[in-house]
Amino acid sequence: LGPSDEIHPYRLDFMCRWAKQYKLYDYWGVSVCKELFKHTDTVINLCSGEYEKLIIPHLAANNRLLSCRFLENKAGRLICRATASKMARGQMVRFIMKNRIDKPDTLREFDWEDYSFSEHLSGQGQYVFVRNVL
Repeated sequence: LGPSDEIHPYRLDFMCRWAKQYKLYDYWGVSVCKELFKHTDTVINLCSGEYEKLIIPHLAANNRLLSCRFLENKAGRLICRATASKMARGQMVRFIMKNRIDKPDTLREFDWEDYSFSEHLSGQGQYVFVRNVL
């Protein structure tokens, strides 16, 4: 590439139109959700909200999607920093693989970079991990 070469957008996000009429959410429809739950009734969700919207509308009653959220407590205010959250999600994948985790409750032990499980912020379908920052 030269300094004046134009770079076209390369990210295919779900808001892109497919065949000028369908968004990719419509195109993929229920197929992604069916594939995820083909051999299990519980899926650990470590994707961003954009991709989560592809799955949630198609969940069956017996499907459990357990989302993990990573927040920072800064002076009593909980915030989600996109880059830190993305890094934590990646470390959670490493934690799952390295420890061969097969029970969702074991995820509560995750403690990378001072993130720790928050019982009172977590619920049935969501585990929340918080770290304090100055």
